[in-house]
Amino acid sequence: MRKVKTASFIAMSTVMLYGCGNSAPPECDNVEVLGLVTEIFHNHIRDQLVPLAIMQVIGVHPSMFGDATYASFKATMAEDPQSKQVVDFIDGRLATVPEIRYEGIRTIKRDTETHRSTCAAQLRGGDTGQADAHYTAQWTDDGRLYVEARF
Repeated sequence: MRKVKTASFIAMSTVMLYGCGNSAPPECDNVEVLGLVTEIFHNHIRDQLVPLAIMQVIGVHPSMFGDATYASFKATMAEDPQSKQVVDFIDGRLATVPEIRYEGIRTIKRDTETHRSTCAAQLRGGDTGQADAHYTAQWTDDGRLYVEARF
C-alpha cells in the first residue's frame, strides 16, 4: 500500500493510507488505524528529539536552528554531514524505544455520515512509558484511510 504523510505536531498529525474504501467508519482498534497512529507517534518522538540532537551532536543551542524538524534535517543530510549526524542520532534513539502497546482503546464517537470514528487510547512502551492518544480515523471519498492524532 502507498502511504501519503503530512505532519504538524503543533496541534495534530495526519497520515493517510491508501486502501479500500468502506461505508462504515473505521474501528478504533483496526490494525491499520493503530499502525498509522504508531507511525504518527514515532514522527512526534523524532521531532521531540531534535533539540537534544542539536545540542549533543552540533554543540549549539537549538534556537540557532529555528523550528528545525527531523524532516528538515533528513532532507539536507545528503549535502550536510551535520544533518546526517543529527538524523543518525535521532534514529539511534528511536531504535531503543520499546514496541508500542495499546491499552484502553475507546470509541468516543462514530459518525456514519462522515465515515469518521473519534477514539482515545493509552500507548504503552516498556514498563513505565505511556502517553495518552486521541485520534480520529475516517475513509476519504476516494477510499483512503485518513488518521489524525494528538498526544
